[in-house]
Amino acid sequence: MLQERELIERPIHSNSSTHSLQVVDNHGDAEMKFYSVTGIESRDTLNVRFGPGTNYDILARLPNGAGRIRVVGEPIMNDATEWVQIAFGDRTGWVAKVHLKAE
Repeated sequence: MLQERELIERPIHSNSSTHSLQVVDNHGDAEMKFYSVTGIESRDTLNVRFGPGTNYDILARLPNGAGRIRVVGEPIMNDATEWVQIAFGDRTGWVAKVHLKAE
């Protein structure tokens, strides 16, 4: 049986708009754990960054409650903040783990 695959865009350099494409297995929604954005003020957004820290450029912004977000890597500590790489839609980026809750 062929497994479904998807292309995920990943940054090559932290402060660059240069990207590469990497094939990632997609085992279907039933086997994946999804998260949603939490703890963001109603008029604010969660910054999704090119790397694990506030020194990286902003890739996208997600509102509080945005869902169907997958964690795609191991957490990384940067100073006192735990960062995780996420996949949302057809993109990947980094957010502070404290702003995600399991759906």
